Amino acid sequence: MFSYGQRQMENLDRGLVAVQVSKGVFVSWRIMGQEWNNTQYNLYRNGVKLNSEPLSVSNYLDEGGNTASSYTISLVKEGIETPEPANCLVMIHPCNRNLSVLSNPPRATRAIPKERSSNCETGRSHIFIPAI
Repeated sequence: MFSYGQRQMENLDRGLVAVQVSKGVFVSWRIMGQEWNNTQYNLYRNGVKLNSEPLSVSNYLDEGGNTASSYTISLVKEGIETPEPANCLVMIHPCNRNLSVLSNPPRATRAIPKERSSNCETGRSHIFIPAI
């Protein structure tokens, strides 16, 4: 006899994050464990939809974004859009001149440290790489 139970999951929100980078604003969010494989997303900046087609990924580089931008996301399931209640403002990293986004990262790479910089309090630089 087998007993099949539901997997235990944490009660997480979408985790929408926006960070100013050298080419605009990098926006990222969680794909929740209970979402269907074909769930897509629409991203809004200050109430205006940014993507022409629903996104199948969980990040977006908004080249027109800035520190005054506010972002929201909505789910698209089977062509029906459902807005998410949370929004987020753009974070400014203390080393924001050292943040950049690679549009075509190497396949197995997640993060690459850059050379040491003297304009950051920690002396460390960071690169954010979109999910592949």
